[in-house]
Amino acid sequence: MATISEYKRDDGSIIYGLNYTDLHGKRIRKRISSNRKQVERLKREIEVELEKPRLGIPIQTLTLTEAARRFLEARKVEKSLKTFDKDRFVLKILLVWIKDNYPRVQKLDEVTPRILEDYKIYRLKLGKAPATVKKDLEILNFFFNWSIRMDYATTNPLIKVVKPRPYKKVPRVFTADELKLIFADAGDRRDFYEVLYRSGFRLDEACHIQVKDIKLRRKPPLICYHNLKAQRDEWHQINSKLIPVYSKRVRGKKADDYIFEYELSTRGTKHNRLRREFKQLLKRVDIEDGTLHDFKATFITHLFESGNIRDPRIIQRLAHHKDLETTLRYARDPDMRSMMGAIDQLPI
Repeated sequence: MATISEYKRDDGSIIYGLNYTDLHGKRIRKRISSNRKQVERLKREIEVELEKPRLGIPIQTLTLTEAARRFLEARKVEKSLKTFDKDRFVLKILLVWIKDNYPRVQKLDEVTPRILEDYKIYRLKLGKAPATVKKDLEILNFFFNWSIRMDYATTNPLIKVVKPRPYKKVPRVFTADELKLIFADAGDRRDFYEVLYRSGFRLDEACHIQVKDIKLRRKPPLICYHNLKAQRDEWHQINSKLIPVYSKRVRGKKADDYIFEYELSTRGTKHNRLRREFKQLLKRVDIEDGTLHDFKATFITHLFESGNIRDPRIIQRLAHHKDLETTLRYARDPDMRSMMGAIDQLPI
């Protein structure tokens, strides 16, 4: 049997989770949603699936389309809207491709490693970056593993498919001079760009800052960071140079108002308008390349380069990274200075 648990967040709101033991004897404990009705519906579906082996009901042989529908229904209550949209997009591409190239494949268990290998090659030939294809395959891998746990499938065909190895580029980091040029020419977007740089927020997370998230009277002043990727809230100290920015932005607004209304309004188009404006700004100030996400890379790198933070785990927390390895990608080689000039020591 599955049970519903309640968890209280820092802001006093309630999020509901499910506790149950799956068909393989593994204890599952997940925080799912603040909507209790959605969690209750998911609970009933899980209980039905858990009872089938005891009643002698054979494993369902679902169609690929129906399995994808059920998977997305579960993901909708478990993950953020952005993650759900990405999952739906990846599955839609796969289903359309299989329908066009392997029309006889209808059932979930009829998908073979050969089919998925062909699909991988197809995506790479389209010019998709290896990193993009690798992420898409990771989503499909999660889909097939979920199908096995739900007893909709018996094997995961992606296990035998070699994932493309993405080329790891050096993160783009703005220099101090470049940042000054950007801020000086930013106009109405300056406050937003400063928040991205001085807080390390991701684009969508900065857009969702509300007046009630900012506590300027606290000592030190705090801001509630909505980690949309990990689906949790975290309180962090406000950068002292952002206090005037937040003070101006919250003035005359209600607690539930967003402080960056224009930036939030671009969310429906995946912030394409914001990205385009930023590209135009870089062109005006004669900076070769860069994206809005590079403010986060710059934030992390500058913290490392300051030399005042000995423990990289502190920067990991400030960057809101799940793994320390992700954070360390932005740390420049600490022995770089000691290597300066060594390349010119050849005898001839």
